Amino acid sequence: NYVNALSLDASTLLKCAIISRKTAFTKTIAVKKKVKHPNKNSFNTKDLTEQITNHFAFSFDIKDFIKRKNITVRNIERFLNKYADYAINSIYFDYFSNFDNENFTMLLKSGILKGKKIYIYGKGWIGLALEKFLVKNNLRIEKFIDDYRTGDNIVDFETFINIYEKNSIVIIASYKYKDSYKIFKKLSKIKDIDITDLFFKEIG
Repeated sequence: NYVNALSLDASTLLKCAIISRKTAFTKTIAVKKKVKHPNKNSFNTKDLTEQITNHFAFSFDIKDFIKRKNITVRNIERFLNKYADYAINSIYFDYFSNFDNENFTMLLKSGILKGKKIYIYGKGWIGLALEKFLVKNNLRIEKFIDDYRTGDNIVDFETFINIYEKNSIVIIASYKYKDSYKIFKKLSKIKDIDITDLFFKEIG
């Protein structure tokens, strides 16, 4: 039912694995996908319906396959639930990433950064884009906070707790709602700091 969905490549591989007695890997390219319209081999990340179709066609295809073949696959429900969780995060991330400049501008115009020592939580590409935007608007970034690396003006959470000052604000630079929630929970335990995220743009 979703022949153009991008996730069907992955579901095809999983179906092959499900019915195979043995699985092996090779460095040699065995199959190439022919694409008649290379420029159309992507989808509009502003269209949430199209994103949902593309991501969840994988799950529908696998469940339909298992039902038609009348086979039992151990832990498949848990796997598909994990995949759904991943897909929902990806859909929100891709959607809000279209509005970086709009979100950054709304953050700046809100006035909450005025007179604050600014920290950015997350030195991924969103954090870097935010830093570039703020510096361009004559705002100084104290440091990045990151859970996966330190150095090069990056500190971990424990270090931040020891160096922050009372007039600090932390901007959570992530469009993944689960990551943002976890970070917010950690930061909310610290007194005397302000916390904000980048979800200024409403879905619409």
